[in-house]
Amino acid sequence: MSEPFLPHVEAVTEQLEGRVRSMLDGQPSDMPILAVEGAATAGKTSVLESLDERLAAGGVAPVRVGAPPRAPDAAPLVLMQLAERLKAHGFVGDADVGELADPERPWFDKVESVREWLVGVSDRVVLLCDEPRAWVDHRQPEFADHVENVWERIVFDGVGCPLVITGRAPRGTRGVEAIELVPCSGADAVVAKLDKLQRPARKLQERLGELLEPLSPLELRLLVALLEVDGIDAASSWFAGTPQARTQLSARLFERLAVKQDDWQALYDIWVLLACVRKPFERSLLDASGLLEPLSSLEDAVLFEALLFQRGDRLELHEALRARALSQLGAGRLRPLHEKLADYFAGLGADQQRPDRRLDSMEAFDHASRTDAYDLERYPPFFVDQLNVLGYRLSRDGRRKEAAEIFERALLADPDNDYSNHYRAFNLDLLGARPQEVEMRYRKAVFTNDRHPWWHSRLVSFLVIRGRMDAAREALDTALLSLFGADGEPPARVYREFHLDIAANLVHRGQLDLAASLLDRVPAHAADQIEEYIPLRRLVASLTFVAHHDQFVPLGAPAQVERWWMEGPFAVSRDPIEAEPLARWLAGTVSAVENNQVEMFAASVRLGQLEMPVGGPLLFSVDQLETWRLADAASVLALGDFIEIGFYGSNELHVRAARHPRSYGTVTLPRVLANPNRYLVGALRAG
Repeated sequence: MSEPFLPHVEAVTEQLEGRVRSMLDGQPSDMPILAVEGAATAGKTSVLESLDERLAAGGVAPVRVGAPPRAPDAAPLVLMQLAERLKAHGFVGDADVGELADPERPWFDKVESVREWLVGVSDRVVLLCDEPRAWVDHRQPEFADHVENVWERIVFDGVGCPLVITGRAPRGTRGVEAIELVPCSGADAVVAKLDKLQRPARKLQERLGELLEPLSPLELRLLVALLEVDGIDAASSWFAGTPQARTQLSARLFERLAVKQDDWQALYDIWVLLACVRKPFERSLLDASGLLEPLSSLEDAVLFEALLFQRGDRLELHEALRARALSQLGAGRLRPLHEKLADYFAGLGADQQRPDRRLDSMEAFDHASRTDAYDLERYPPFFVDQLNVLGYRLSRDGRRKEAAEIFERALLADPDNDYSNHYRAFNLDLLGARPQEVEMRYRKAVFTNDRHPWWHSRLVSFLVIRGRMDAAREALDTALLSLFGADGEPPARVYREFHLDIAANLVHRGQLDLAASLLDRVPAHAADQIEEYIPLRRLVASLTFVAHHDQFVPLGAPAQVERWWMEGPFAVSRDPIEAEPLARWLAGTVSAVENNQVEMFAASVRLGQLEMPVGGPLLFSVDQLETWRLADAASVLALGDFIEIGFYGSNELHVRAARHPRSYGTVTLPRVLANPNRYLVGALRAG
């Protein structure tokens, strides 16, 4: 349904229109950034849409752009949207946009072209950006860099035209004039726009009254839909009794549809399909899906009057509803839907008469990249970033050879792309293939972007695994200077991605002193935030002690505890046995159980001793251990079990043995991404 006339939306739109027109008459240096802020469903996008229509009607050329939140291809999408909108206003030609779609044209050239186009018409254009801060995903900095490049060169750097955004501006942005959009009483206006759902909506108003007034239009419509699914008693009771109900409406409705699929299967299926669609869509998408026909009249009403927004001649599922469905569904459930959507958007992109055909083609590529059907002829990419996203998804799914081939294709278009170089190397590296190219690609990624911890980490780890320690130390010194030599403390994740990955590979190659030295560089505040740090640091310390003293130190349960010999014993009792206090105890791990004999490496500990104890091999009979109350020792004990033997009394006449209830097994080396011996195995096979 279309957005109803609401006072708060109209008031903010009028305010923005007045400010924009005055800015067009002023100097570019005096222009603030107008930011419409508010809750997720307050109507910010509706304000932007309304402002777009008003400005266009008044002779101004609005250029409105947006991208799915945290989409890895957000930067290419926004750049292509800018180009298509400028083309729609007649400021650039189709051939110009075609050059932007050339995948072999460098990224920064494309950005500068769009910037020049905007600067040239800045006195006639208003830039409208929907939630630009949400475009970037800092968990994937390699894609975030291009979003920030678009911000710096086009959006927030000032191309000379007025700028209106929704949501908050990125941190550090200056000259922002915030306008708060607070939903006001609009229940009557929303209900008046309803048709088939108006009657249940009136019932809801009678039941909940003023509780509905703070709701946004979408929230009210979702609550009406919940009433139809669950009944008015259950829906109103849940809403009135849940303090966080407003933020949980989409989750609750999706959950109830899933539970009641016998009655709501068709609507549930459409919601799942539309959750995969990242942009406003035409009715033809629903027609092509074949999912409209099974809809009951009630499901049809809920779909078109409660779940969908009408955006001009397009329909849209709100991002809150998309996110809810996607969070509940695995890739396997969605893959066949992406296949259908890839075909649908590819068909639209093939229509040379469609003004947004290139954007449709980009959607087709995105859907295809989430399936097995990523035919690059049928779904052509326009940006290297798109190939990088495809390669990333293949790599994430363990399809290393295919991923390496896609990154090779990306490098044909952009040989200096640090992301493509690194991940071409990374996937070949995990395959244990083409080591000379792996090293070259890693080094090129580092040379191109020496601020990315993974680029350095993977190069150093590769050299360690290859046994080239002099080269590894040199690369490590370079990395430490590049990543940690500048002012400012990096976040904890940088230490995890760099120090821990390299240290784990060093342990596998027996380079304990270098691993310890590297881990010692992790500051306390970062170590506290890295769950894996303490176990790895203790393991390195224990193994280093063993290496230096040529003695065994038990590493089972005690290795998880600081100064274990003072905090134990862990299995046998500290309490007196037959009135005799504990005098000392043995702690060790089982190395063999054979022929009625149990061999273990054990350390002897006296209560209160300060120095770390050491020990060596000991041999006990199964009968002896069973006498000491370790029942069924022959069948219970296994290689790597942690056991203790306690000696009580001044003469140590009373003895008790116990197996720790938790099986720790043998000492486990830290997990690494791939078999550290992968190149050795490959060489042996080749030999």
